[in-house]
Amino acid sequence: MILAEEDYSEWPKYQDYKVRSIGYEAADEVDGRYTLPFLTRTGRHFYFVVTRQHVKPGAVPGLAEIRWHLGPRPEFWLGNLDPQRNLSDFKPAWLALRAIARITPNRPGPKPGTGVKYPTSDAWYAALNEKVRPKNNRWLARRETIAYWLGVSVTILNQNKRKWGPKKLDDIRQGRF
Repeated sequence: MILAEEDYSEWPKYQDYKVRSIGYEAADEVDGRYTLPFLTRTGRHFYFVVTRQHVKPGAVPGLAEIRWHLGPRPEFWLGNLDPQRNLSDFKPAWLALRAIARITPNRPGPKPGTGVKYPTSDAWYAALNEKVRPKNNRWLARRETIAYWLGVSVTILNQNKRKWGPKKLDDIRQGRF
């Protein structure tokens, strides 16, 4: 087992972070593992296969751990946090973990490309004609029900109404499209 401490003092954003990597030595890169090329002060070259990393964000009591294993994603763990403390005490450890493990947060809203069920106005009006117009109870239908009939979310229904019309929900209910 090898222990390596990484120095982030040159990077102002991460200068308070203490990162300790734990792993083993390998002669070559190991497929599917987080492997770092390593050069000792004596000039010996080897690969360092990281199995876990501890990330300590400065003087904050939290500790984040990244467990690297075979597979597409590592496991993450936050520890050394007192349950009596505020939830905001988790934030520095989480931000350190995100920075070191290169975790990108999910953006709010639908994933890009998932809302393009009806890419043209012709496709939109064809769907209205074939999925909404035949419903006998469409004049009483709520916005959520119409979105369900079309197979889209309410947000996408509103976006398509703004983009291609009809502008009012009552026009859809009354079949004026």
